Amino acid sequence: MNYIVSGAQIAAMTELMEQLGLNASDLDDLVVDEKHTEASDLNAEGIDSQLNYLIGRLSEEELETVLRNIIPGATEMKFDGPPTT
Repeated sequence: MNYIVSGAQIAAMTELMEQLGLNASDLDDLVVDEKHTEASDLNAEGIDSQLNYLIGRLSEEELETVLRNIIPGATEMKFDGPPTT
């Protein structure tokens, strides 16, 4: 679930962390755990969700390169048709 957080909320939490003697590295494991859960949920939703995410994060060329590397012998990917070999 995504929440909208104001800059004032972030500033207040940052100040609180500093008062408690905490820093960014104290949140590292929590961030990793949350992203892992997000990725697991996304993968469970299936290929449409995975592609939607990847297309939003990678350029078409980057995604094409990754997919070409998965398919042995593929030399070109066409998003409107099967790969050519």
